[in-house]
Amino acid sequence: MMGGRWIAVITTTVLLYTARDRGHVTATGYNILAIFPFSGKSHFYMFRAISQALVARGHDVTVVSHFPETLSSPKQQQRRDSATNGSYTDYSLAGSVPVYENFTTDELIGNGYLEEFLIILQDGVDNCEGVMSSGRLDELVRNRARFDLVLVEVFNTGCFALVANQFGAPIIGITSTSLYPWYSGMVGDVATPSYVPLNLLPFTSRMTVKERLINTVILMTLKIYYKYKYEPKAQEIVNKYLGDMNGTVSEAMSMINAVIMNTHFAFGFARPLPPGIIEVGGCTYKSPKPLSEDLERFVTSAERGVIYFSMGSIIKGASMPMERSLAMFRAFSQLKGYKVLWKWEDDTPWPEVPSDNVMFVPWMPQFDVLNHPNVKLFISHGGLMGIQDAL
Repeated sequence: MMGGRWIAVITTTVLLYTARDRGHVTATGYNILAIFPFSGKSHFYMFRAISQALVARGHDVTVVSHFPETLSSPKQQQRRDSATNGSYTDYSLAGSVPVYENFTTDELIGNGYLEEFLIILQDGVDNCEGVMSSGRLDELVRNRARFDLVLVEVFNTGCFALVANQFGAPIIGITSTSLYPWYSGMVGDVATPSYVPLNLLPFTSRMTVKERLINTVILMTLKIYYKYKYEPKAQEIVNKYLGDMNGTVSEAMSMINAVIMNTHFAFGFARPLPPGIIEVGGCTYKSPKPLSEDLERFVTSAERGVIYFSMGSIIKGASMPMERSLAMFRAFSQLKGYKVLWKWEDDTPWPEVPSDNVMFVPWMPQFDVLNHPNVKLFISHGGLMGIQDAL
């Protein structure tokens, strides 16, 4: 019910901005280009849900991403919805940069507040360089196909907003997270560091004076870093591989009409949002599917219920220090009446330590698992998509 509501909001927003700027409506739906350049699989889950929802409403959507359903080359493959006549066309970036997944805990833990933000910004530069140098976007940009609307991810670089701006169509930004500090001020957003904590800081809306100072200083520092280091670097990379473009990265970002954001007021602290930011947290909700036979048998056989343990697509389970993961395994093994589903990508660990109630699986349909009535507890790294799936 909630998923349908937010998908309707998204579609209405798309049609509103397109109709406003192009002044026409076609009987066959709109031709939409969607550019999702970040190679994190968990981010793409939300983007795919929105793209598929647009197709289900009769629109033709060309999706530029690292996660095509079948293709590993930039060749396009189209799938048409027979009921609505909408289409989903893959334009693959797969292989241009490494997929952002299976990091070790050492790589993700222990960075300072500012350092963590700067790592994300540098990832944006590296992603821009990798995709642009691969030549995967050359044909798309060179052909200048006609689109009625362009969706572009706004996360850690403005590099691809400049690409989006080459098609002469209205642009709507989209992010699978909240807006990062360097984009505060977009589409009328107002930074209020006195009571709105930055999205990676462990603060609440009731900050102490010291926390407000840290929040404000990091916000200002990141905006300066982005403006004078990372934005010019993105501009340099685009010019290097695609030649002089129509406008600049900064101008392209200012051309974004609205931002679709994967948040919901019920999930966080109170904060002001302008009409140009549309919250769609929960848009990935869908009817859960039955589990596979082996998973269903394991889950239903737990007398007191199942504990689901997953660190998401980013962190590799086997990267945990051996003594800690073994201690958790032994603790799980002693839970009488409970069973544990543990996302573990490598070979089954500790074969010499028997346990009948722990099942290691390299990948699981998380939403379907969490919706099973016999799953009682979710142990997670606290990723946004996992939290929303659990809710």
